[in-house]
Amino acid sequence: MANLEALTGLGMGDLATIAISAVALIAAVIANVSASASKANDNKAQARNTVNGLCVRIAELSTQIQVFRVEQQGTSNLALFNTKINATVRQVVALATLARDVLAKSGIKAAAVEYALIADAIAMSGDPSADALWAQAVDTARTRHDRIDLMQRFAEYLYSAGKAARGAVAYGEARAAMGAEATPFEIGRNLQMEATASANAGHTDSARALFDEAREYYAQMAEGTTRTYALNSLTSARKGAVGET
Repeated sequence: MANLEALTGLGMGDLATIAISAVALIAAVIANVSASASKANDNKAQARNTVNGLCVRIAELSTQIQVFRVEQQGTSNLALFNTKINATVRQVVALATLARDVLAKSGIKAAAVEYALIADAIAMSGDPSADALWAQAVDTARTRHDRIDLMQRFAEYLYSAGKAARGAVAYGEARAAMGAEATPFEIGRNLQMEATASANAGHTDSARALFDEAREYYAQMAEGTTRTYALNSLTSARKGAVGET
């Protein structure tokens, strides 16, 4: 130790002071890092709550839009309901855009249903980024049921966005995702949904073929209330889509 003092010119007290200062500096750095990490976690939690709150409001307003559209059918004052619908759509799009920006800036991940709500809302403005949000919704799904449901909703969106070829592929991918455990009802329902989307997109011949295929799957179901419901649902959907049963 005497040699160390001779080399450095520092006494034992000086060396002790330096050592304590070094320890204090390290402790301060650790505390600062911990505080930063804590603040980052708080920021993420706040972003998480913000996105959740925005999605809840988006869901509420989207429901209100559907109510307006139903009420619009029974009134002569179409201008009033068009104004209500358009104003609400603008609110939904604004909220969804904000939610998307919060996700991007915070780096947090949303739940599958939240991605779907945001995608639906963004699509109302014709924004093509809805595609990516739908893909995130599908990728984030935790269960087989949720994944297939979201895949089919994504496919419906593609049809409505004028991307019928991609929509047909997406419906097919949803059927494939059902796997060997797929039931005639599940496959028939998928085909019925695609038939309706196809008809709404103006592809009447394709829609008829899909409705026919859906009926074949429903016919494979065991006799009972579920089979009756499926066939009645198909008849109603076909009449509304292509004007025939």
